Amino acid sequence: MQKRTFFDVMRNLKIAATVRFWNIHCLGSRNIHVAHVMKQNRRRKYPTHKGFTNMQKTIIFFAVSLFFLSCEDYDFKSINHPPNAPSNPSPANGATGLSTAPTLSWTCSDPDNDGLTYDVYFGTSSNPTTAIATGQTAASIARSGLSNNTTYYWKIVSRDNNGNTKEGSIWSFATAAIPNSLTITSPNGGENWTVGSSQNITWSSTGTIANVKLEYSTNSGSSWITIVTSTPNDGTEALTVPNTPYATCRVRVTDVTNSAVTDMSDANFTISGTVTDIDGNVYHYITIGTQTWMVENLKTTRYRNGDAIQNATDNTAWSNLTIGAYCNYDNNSSNATTYGRLYNWYAVNDSRNIAPAGWHVPTDNEWKILEMYLGMTQQQADATGWRGTDEGNKLKEAGNSHWASPSAGTNSSGFTALPGGCRYSNGTFGDVGNYGYWWSSSEYDATLAWLRGMYYDNAYVSRSNYVKKVGFSIRCVRD
Repeated sequence: MQKRTFFDVMRNLKIAATVRFWNIHCLGSRNIHVAHVMKQNRRRKYPTHKGFTNMQKTIIFFAVSLFFLSCEDYDFKSINHPPNAPSNPSPANGATGLSTAPTLSWTCSDPDNDGLTYDVYFGTSSNPTTAIATGQTAASIARSGLSNNTTYYWKIVSRDNNGNTKEGSIWSFATAAIPNSLTITSPNGGENWTVGSSQNITWSSTGTIANVKLEYSTNSGSSWITIVTSTPNDGTEALTVPNTPYATCRVRVTDVTNSAVTDMSDANFTISGTVTDIDGNVYHYITIGTQTWMVENLKTTRYRNGDAIQNATDNTAWSNLTIGAYCNYDNNSSNATTYGRLYNWYAVNDSRNIAPAGWHVPTDNEWKILEMYLGMTQQQADATGWRGTDEGNKLKEAGNSHWASPSAGTNSSGFTALPGGCRYSNGTFGDVGNYGYWWSSSEYDATLAWLRGMYYDNAYVSRSNYVKKVGFSIRCVRD
């Protein structure tokens, strides 16, 4: 055997003993294994100590021990512990009544302070096996789109950066039951239902509502009239529209067993009646306050008794008339379809009556009653010129289909005033789209009569008197 030097032994040393001795291996650079040998009555001879004095052996032993203690990369093959079990779930285990979009969170630590990642298992099985996330570092995860009235189970598997894992407990929570709710879908605002017509009230619902109560209102929901006290919650109810012609109608649906579960139309709809003139023209009407008004301008070419009203197309003839006459704006009959016809005041005042039976041209005072219902004071109503605040906008048709822009008409009254223009006393036409003018039946003097006017670019109502030869629109009110 080749004789080893002292330094060879320092590089590759084996020191052994018999009973309860230490066996130290220094194999190659800086890889040291220490094992406690518990073997009795057994001897092993190692050539590493041959040829050395006891002093050298002692030096070698202490040198190796010092090397072991100071070795930069020594390793006792110490155990790396797995993470602690995930805990502190949120929502709490067994929680109920949760939303369908909860955020799940937990806490977890590692005894060796190793970095952690998580696998998240989630589902409706009591032992969830579907991973919805793997290797995430955050200790939370958001869920959405869950089903109501459902129990969900989840667990977390934590993993440290040495590959050790720890599976947590299985937790659960339950989402809230589907709440009872009702939603009106029709009429929901803006519809125009005619008195006596067949219509369907429709609604949608959630939850377990068995029967509903249906009502309608003619005053935007301030008070209610029962349609049916109880009907199956099937989402629809046929209705013969009652004879309550208002522009401020709504319907309401309510759970029979819980009046807190209810819904009404989002906005007003109109119930209108109809009346037909001597020519067969059909007009809708509504109630505004204490009055019932047509919502279209008059179109008749005959008096109530069937006599014809003179149609004057010539400008000179028009300017010379002192009897009742009508015309179409610009002498174009298509304008009558939208705006109605224009009449001089002599036709208004004719004893043969221009309005259908049961109706008449409003007096100046009846115009005031309408205006004060919409917000004018008595003092404002009695004044002349542009008066009030926003009563004109309440009367004008909404939007710019007919009124020039910028018109701020809301038509909240349902009156639906249109800008039909006028025919001046010299026979010329003007102002369609910009102005609307309406006669009253009240005379101011021998040559003048009261009228009302509205303009596209303001919110007021004009009260003035004008020569009787001029052609204006007519709007009728019920007797």
